[in-house]
Amino acid sequence: MPIISGTKFGPYEILSPLGAGGMGEVYKARDSRLDRVVAIKVLPSDFVSTPEVKERFEREARTISSLSHPHICALFDIGQQDGVEYLVLEYLEGETLADKLKKGPLSIDMLFKYAVQIADALEKAHKHGVVHRDLKPANIMVTRSGAKLMDFGLAKPDAEAAAETALEAMTVSKPLTTEGTIVGTFQYMAPEQLEGHPADARSDIFSFGCVLYEMATGQRAFKGKTQASLFAAILASEPPAISTIRPVSPPALERIVNACLQKDPEDRLQTAHDLRMQLEWAMQPGASSSSVTQAALQPGLLGSRVQRKKIMTSLLVLGWLLAALLAAWMFWRRPQAAGGAVRAEISMPTGTELTDVSSSNHIVISPDGANIAFIADSQGKQSLYVRPLNSSAFRRLEGTDGASYPFWSPDSRFIGFFADAKLKKIPAGGGVLQILCDAPAGRGGSWSSKGMILFAPNIASPIAVVPEGGGEPRQVTSIPPGFATHRLPYFLPDAKHFLFVASEASSNTEAESTLQAGELGSMETRMVMRSASNVAYQDGNLFFVKDKNLVAQTFDAGSMKLSGNPIPIAERVEYYGARYLGNFSVSQSGIVVYRNQPLEKKQLMWHDGPGKEPGKAGPQGNFSDPRISHNGQKIAVFQSDSVSGKGDVWIMDVARNTLSRLTFEPAEGYTVAWSPDDRQIATSSLSGNHGKSEIVDAGSGKAQVLRESNDFTLVASWSSDGNLLGSSQNPSTGWDVAIVNLQDKKLTPLLHTKFSETAGSFSPDGKFFSYLSDENGRLEVYVTPYPATDAKYQISSDGAGGAEGSNVVWNKSGSELYFLSTKGQMMSAAIETRNGFHSGAPRQVFSSSRVLSDFDLAPDGPSLPRKTPSLRLSI
Repeated sequence: MPIISGTKFGPYEILSPLGAGGMGEVYKARDSRLDRVVAIKVLPSDFVSTPEVKERFEREARTISSLSHPHICALFDIGQQDGVEYLVLEYLEGETLADKLKKGPLSIDMLFKYAVQIADALEKAHKHGVVHRDLKPANIMVTRSGAKLMDFGLAKPDAEAAAETALEAMTVSKPLTTEGTIVGTFQYMAPEQLEGHPADARSDIFSFGCVLYEMATGQRAFKGKTQASLFAAILASEPPAISTIRPVSPPALERIVNACLQKDPEDRLQTAHDLRMQLEWAMQPGASSSSVTQAALQPGLLGSRVQRKKIMTSLLVLGWLLAALLAAWMFWRRPQAAGGAVRAEISMPTGTELTDVSSSNHIVISPDGANIAFIADSQGKQSLYVRPLNSSAFRRLEGTDGASYPFWSPDSRFIGFFADAKLKKIPAGGGVLQILCDAPAGRGGSWSSKGMILFAPNIASPIAVVPEGGGEPRQVTSIPPGFATHRLPYFLPDAKHFLFVASEASSNTEAESTLQAGELGSMETRMVMRSASNVAYQDGNLFFVKDKNLVAQTFDAGSMKLSGNPIPIAERVEYYGARYLGNFSVSQSGIVVYRNQPLEKKQLMWHDGPGKEPGKAGPQGNFSDPRISHNGQKIAVFQSDSVSGKGDVWIMDVARNTLSRLTFEPAEGYTVAWSPDDRQIATSSLSGNHGKSEIVDAGSGKAQVLRESNDFTLVASWSSDGNLLGSSQNPSTGWDVAIVNLQDKKLTPLLHTKFSETAGSFSPDGKFFSYLSDENGRLEVYVTPYPATDAKYQISSDGAGGAEGSNVVWNKSGSELYFLSTKGQMMSAAIETRNGFHSGAPRQVFSSSRVLSDFDLAPDGPSLPRKTPSLRLSI
């Protein structure tokens, strides 16, 4: 029986009825104590004797009381009078979303505003373990302050919700102003609820997708004349595309709705947090419209267009004088279409050099095959460039200095990349740059059609996923014992499964590296093949680098199995083993981009300071990791073969500019440190999965083995008393700074944390130890007293280590500490240790016309940086 006006429940006086639902009647009332209007929800007397209904009513009170949020209807009080249970709720002036939608779809601005608010409320509920389970327009109130989520009568904690099936939970729905029907509730329920499976937060996300669809179109996502036909539509049918009903709707909105309405919970957006972040990105100005015209390839440029199913069209090779465009490469086992193979060259803009793959310049082509993106160096700035294939115009994207590992969005409108220890994105035509999340040392990314980005955030971290609008990353792989890295992820077309490179500790060879397959929602992975290369997939073919050649092999993306033999596509493709990175990319339209291995030599350069032209140091070679002897007469440097990538340590005579070989065991990489008297050199090498550290006579080359291990050890510095080596090793926690005692050859960790610490170096007096660490989310320079104490001092403030995590060097007196900025510029900080430890603000020593990636200091101060990015193995 309805409660008449004037009835009192304690201090609350009933004013008028507001509506009724399956879980109670709602009245407008006045709180006489605070003189405010409230809403009173009462449980009808004939329901009080029903234990289940009473328990749900009490559960709603407990649930709402735990959720304090501006977009969740607040609970003020709870009580009982004359056998009537009641809740006192926030009175909301406005109308339900269901009533508002009777007038038609919402404007785009209003839609995004309310959608973000609802998603934010859901995020709050889910974080408290509460699943709503009855999300629909009738349970959302639209007020002047925005949307408010109401009616948690069916809400339960996750554990309880999982124990109760959906059919048991269904109730008759009665919106506040209209009689409801059972169909009104069913139309917003997730497939797993209709099938009687446990509901979780992802079930709310499906319901949210139904609500969002209705907000955009004014129509319900799923319809049926009968309950059975409605069930069938939800379980097996897809709603009409939003764009067919509302052509001017943003593409990003449709993508978000589709991601919510996936039948399988594993295929949906997984959290309300991710959902909110995507909505916030989509509502930003320019996020839902392209700022670059997507031009189709002209037949006159590439030759005749060919059908995707019959031919892999266009092989594009980009470089200095080694660039070529190969069109109409025929799919094996099928007849060749007309057009043949065509080759052309693409040269760089004047004053611009294409950086090589060792600088993480992975040339990428847009999925639609219309544009290429790459990293080039111009006037000392390493930036991201875009070039349409049907135009000779290049566009430098402002704000992308220091970019690495670029990758495209699936709609070819945006480019993701890493810079300044962050994962970022930018419109392909230039515009507002957005930071998505932290990525201390990103190692590749991939963007799915469902708006999620896979990426490797660090050198030794698992693969993670983050919404394309940014947010908190979620780990999707787990690095098992014995493996050192997961990197170079690649989404397959279903946007659920992905491939990535996994390598055993300190390995970058095919024998110890594998291509693994993973799946969102599961931490389990399985091996696809032995491989040490990034991959690309197109039309049933998997592309990868094998023995420095680009090959393609038939691949079933469903079973994750390869078949047949690899087919050669191009020889001598640029490949950098230390990063497992081959320089190629494949568009979904069938264009393959690659770059041949550069043949040019590299030049070590002397830099004497501001205003002085750099001078050449010795002949050209494929150099990295230069280290100057204490007397300044010799330079130890790693020189590798441009084809195999392996090499040895060579000694450069500074006076004569000549080179002589020191070691005769070719390896993927060496690091070196001179002894205080310059008579010996400590070396660390990596061959396959085997690391070895030795003490080598600088004159005769005679070597004494110091340590052999599968945990690669990087020697970095030699203490001035000659007794200790500062080094880094790669155990289960990632890179740790360690000390090797040359008397007993014992290695002792100095810093053993969950963070990565490298480039350890003794101060000249041996009382302090400098190193690089990513504990703040990106590499910075730190100093700790030696022997180590709990004290540590941060020297840099805007990132350090260059692009490679390079050297940190004390000057001869210990009064300055030198390092590289994240943009490859030489920096120094003054050091004072007489009255405790004090450091000055870092300053730029000089502006280089090149992006530096490693350096060393001569005894009198001048530095010896590299002209081109080094091939460091410590990545």
